[in-house]
Amino acid sequence: MAEDEVKVQWDVTMLGPTRVGKTSLITALYMAGQDFFEGKPISVSADAITKARIHANDREMRGELAQGRFSPGALRGSTDSETNTLRVSAPGSTTYELDLVFHDLPGGWMLDPSRQAEYQKALADSQCVIIPIDATVLMEVDSAHVPYILELLRVGEVADFVREWAKTRKMHGDATRLILAPVKCESYFDDNGGDVDRAAELFGQVQWLYGDIVKTYFAEMGDDAEAAVLYAPVDTIGPIYFTKADWGEEVDGAWVANPDGSQMRANFAVRTDATGTPAKRQIKGAEPILAALVTDAVTAARKELDQRLAYERDQKEGIEREKQHRERNPLLHLLYIITGNKKMDLKRLSGLNDEMKSLRADLRGIRTTRESMSGEYGRVREWPN
Repeated sequence: MAEDEVKVQWDVTMLGPTRVGKTSLITALYMAGQDFFEGKPISVSADAITKARIHANDREMRGELAQGRFSPGALRGSTDSETNTLRVSAPGSTTYELDLVFHDLPGGWMLDPSRQAEYQKALADSQCVIIPIDATVLMEVDSAHVPYILELLRVGEVADFVREWAKTRKMHGDATRLILAPVKCESYFDDNGGDVDRAAELFGQVQWLYGDIVKTYFAEMGDDAEAAVLYAPVDTIGPIYFTKADWGEEVDGAWVANPDGSQMRANFAVRTDATGTPAKRQIKGAEPILAALVTDAVTAARKELDQRLAYERDQKEGIEREKQHRERNPLLHLLYIITGNKKMDLKRLSGLNDEMKSLRADLRGIRTTRESMSGEYGRVREWPN
């Protein structure tokens, strides 16, 4: 790393079953950042692996939309993990880079002894947990299949993870954030091409299923902790609307319909324009999540910066007192000058102060941009403690 680069890493764990839409959510965050920062000095990029996944996801989505259909497949338990990195860069006299590192940790690992080391590392590293929630499973399940909801969304595993994560972060004394992010929400809002508003109903369903997890999180963090919960539904696809749900099982990669099955496969139609042409992908709702992550990371970096500056000020005051003492003793003062210690001390302090000033300027730039990135739709809520 060059001397004029300052890097900060902010770790985020994403919990949810396969096909819930985690890659689509990462894509939505990436696109939201690029759109918002267009024409501004701050940029959002991705590492090579993440960018390849984002582009593959976007091609797949746009290809399906162009054919006038969308079917994400049935949810199933995840056994593989992924890491995706989005980078927020603020160029200046010092280049400030914030790496948002998203860890996809399968819920089933919590009971797998061979995965405990990786599981514990995720607990120790993550300042934020995002729970992507399939909105259609919550909103379209019929009464006969309600018992399968907990299995489909892995709520039990998620609850265990959140409890242990909160305990770990509490011991570290760190600020944390839990984000509940319903995805594939296009059928339930009227602010992105839809014609119905079921926002209150969706929030109610999330409260019903995840309310106890939120209570556990706040209880484990304690009243004096910096803990926050954000509810932020995202339209990860765009011009689609729910048509029907099929129940059955996936066997050897093939879907077998069965009204009594335990897996749900949602079907969507694609909205068209006046000429009957399928509409293009239009993501909405990801900005508040990106803003929250950047806000939290910047706040933590500024806190650490202030602590470092306070320490250096104390050190400088100590050097000045030592200098005065030496100047009252000419022999010690001469020895100090001969050994070059005076010049070395002042140079080190001067360089550090210059670095801190540059970093402060870069942090202020990101903070100002973050504050203007409101994205506070009526759909987004800060969940009260």
